[in-house]
Amino acid sequence: MDLSTDSAAKRVRVRVNFSGKRYVGVVTVPDGITRVSDVLNDGRHFLHLEEAQTMEGPPAGGLVLNKDAITFIQALEEPVPTIPALRRRGGFAVVEVIMRHLEMEIRGKIFVPEGATAAEVLNDERDFLSLSDVHVVGTRERFPFLAISKPQVVAVEILEPVPA
Repeated sequence: MDLSTDSAAKRVRVRVNFSGKRYVGVVTVPDGITRVSDVLNDGRHFLHLEEAQTMEGPPAGGLVLNKDAITFIQALEEPVPTIPALRRRGGFAVVEVIMRHLEMEIRGKIFVPEGATAAEVLNDERDFLSLSDVHVVGTRERFPFLAISKPQVVAVEILEPVPA
C-alpha cells in the first residue's frame, strides 16, 4: 500500500535521534491510525522519514530507518485525533531510563494502567515506550512527550511508583 497517496493519511513533522544524529522530517500516519506512536508500534521494522534534514547538513530527502536503531522520536506537530481516545484508569510512575546510546539518561513518566505494574508496561508488545514530562538528564532538553525505542533501553529505575 502506498501511504503517500492515501487521502486520509496525515503528515506529521517529527524529530528523530538515530545513530548519534538528529533528523527532522515527516512521517506519514495512515488513515485509521491516530498517532506517530501507533506507527512506531505497528510491527513493521522500518520507518520512512520523508523530507529528512540534519542540523549539520543539507536535506537528505528521504530516509528509511530501522526502528530498533532509533533512540527516541518526538512528534513536533501531531494533530489532535478526531475520535477521542478511550480513557483508561491508572496513574503515572516517574522513571529514569538509561539508554544504550552514549549511556544517555532520560527521566519522565510512564502511564501504568490500573491493575498493572510498571514492569508489565515495559514488557508489553509495543516496540516503543511513551514518556511524558521528559527531561534528558545533564542537559536542558525537555519534551512534553517522547517515544523511546525499547531495544535501546539498558535499564529503567522506578523513582516514584504510581500513587496508591
